[in-house]
Amino acid sequence: MFKINPVIQWRWEGDKVLLNTMLGMNRVAGEVLELCQTCSTIDDVVTKMVEKYPGVLHEKMYNDTNKIIQLFLQREILIPEGETGGFVFTPFFMQYIDSFFNNQLNAPVRVGCEITSACNARCMHCYASFSPDSDELTTEEWKRIIDQLHGLHVFGVSFTGGEPLLRSDVEDIVLYAHKKGMRATLATNGSLLTKERIERLKKAGIDAIMLSLDGATPEVHDRFRGIDGLFEKVISTIEYLVKEGIDIGILTTISRLNIQEIPAIMGLVDKLGAPRLALMRFIMAGRAVENKLLEPSPHEYIELLTRIYEKEKELKTTSLLYPDLPAIFYDKSIGLDHYENLKVKGAIELCGAGITTCAISPTGDVKPCDLSGDVSMGNLREVPLKDIWDNSEVFKKLRTLGKKDQKPCNACILNEICLTGCKALPSQVGDNGDMYAADPTYAQCFAVFQEGSENV
Repeated sequence: MFKINPVIQWRWEGDKVLLNTMLGMNRVAGEVLELCQTCSTIDDVVTKMVEKYPGVLHEKMYNDTNKIIQLFLQREILIPEGETGGFVFTPFFMQYIDSFFNNQLNAPVRVGCEITSACNARCMHCYASFSPDSDELTTEEWKRIIDQLHGLHVFGVSFTGGEPLLRSDVEDIVLYAHKKGMRATLATNGSLLTKERIERLKKAGIDAIMLSLDGATPEVHDRFRGIDGLFEKVISTIEYLVKEGIDIGILTTISRLNIQEIPAIMGLVDKLGAPRLALMRFIMAGRAVENKLLEPSPHEYIELLTRIYEKEKELKTTSLLYPDLPAIFYDKSIGLDHYENLKVKGAIELCGAGITTCAISPTGDVKPCDLSGDVSMGNLREVPLKDIWDNSEVFKKLRTLGKKDQKPCNACILNEICLTGCKALPSQVGDNGDMYAADPTYAQCFAVFQEGSENV
């Protein structure tokens, strides 16, 4: 006997089904899945399917249904009665969303909710301001937005800022999303994450907490974040969260301040027992543009990738998300075979802006990504999210924008295998942006490595 894994959610996309694991399935598989809500054996499901399709021979129906159910069991979509299942995420899912759904989803899969622009840190790379906007969405307005997301069958919400814990109602908003059945995560610098606050978030139903760690030493981390003593606070908080069994992820932004400490950060996170570490490149948005000198050079990134690859072999607990960097950087460090393997495993971050995700600003403006800056595709105080999602010209363009469209990367011989970076930065989707322009890091790559060009 089996049951549907409690962590599994799904929604219909026309005649297809999309799961929150980012796996898609055809109509028949979707029908089998829905029957598994009330049926606990293959025979029960087959009986219902035969009733639905009386013209199909019983033997064929049994064989076809059995294949589907075995796949469900393999993917832990179904689990044996009495057991608890895991969450088997579909790696390299953006390629899958493109090929199976043609990048046309009825709604985002996950939405970033910037609940405040206020922040008590002074991070050198951040896109958010330091002060709260005078017209930020109220608690009730956020709840109405969550109602919209729930109605669209959005699977998850990420509460960010600014520093979201500066809002006293964050637990109330998290609880509301949790009661709607959405996976709720929170991204924080950790400065306000006391044991009491953690307990309140836990009771509210928070699914995961994402903490920023940008150095292996207080000197580097605190300088980058602009808060003295923050490093020790973050380390003790990670220890406490691990001890309490709360799911956590660590976010590290690579810069010239910490590039020599990245392997040490990896070792520290692994020693602390955190299950996930995401290494993010220095992205040209927000204050990163003002602090451009902190962006590592292509050659510095290449040298770092080799060190990351070697250090990863020593990790015992922590799984690693590699930085989204040009394919040539990987080619010149760990090699294209390893790059392709990382992509297949889902170990490199992918851009889903306007395709699987979008973001909502503290004042209700909808944009493709939290890195898109002050752009607005529409405001939720005036227009429903569904209308914006379906009708925004920027969103429509992001869903059709191919690698061959982005300059100068479209002239690179590695264009077909390269992930080509961000597509919704202010320089691309802003008022004076160019959606055909490549991510600045990738454009710089092309300028440095002319051997990657078909024109040379």
